Amino acid sequence: MLLQDLYTVPAEVLVSEMNLPDDVNSGVIISHVEEGTPADAAGLEALDVVVSLDGNEVENMMELRKYLYYEKEQGEEMQIEYYRDGQLQQTTATLE
Repeated sequence: MLLQDLYTVPAEVLVSEMNLPDDVNSGVIISHVEEGTPADAAGLEALDVVVSLDGNEVENMMELRKYLYYEKEQGEEMQIEYYRDGQLQQTTATLE
């Protein structure tokens, strides 16, 4: 899975291409999802914007990685909140 910090994308792209609400100004954009990965199995897609993991706000890639490395273990489930086409959605991923 390739990721990008939301703050690195120009605001006009966030509105025109991703349809994000104005109040969403932090998170992690998924640039690519590999087939057969936990992200793929959870239904995540390119251009989804991850905003929280297990109810913990995620502002950037550093926070996302820290949470995965220090708070989760292989085989555990994780709730992911993300925006797709302007709509807040939720899914569950099982970590490998």
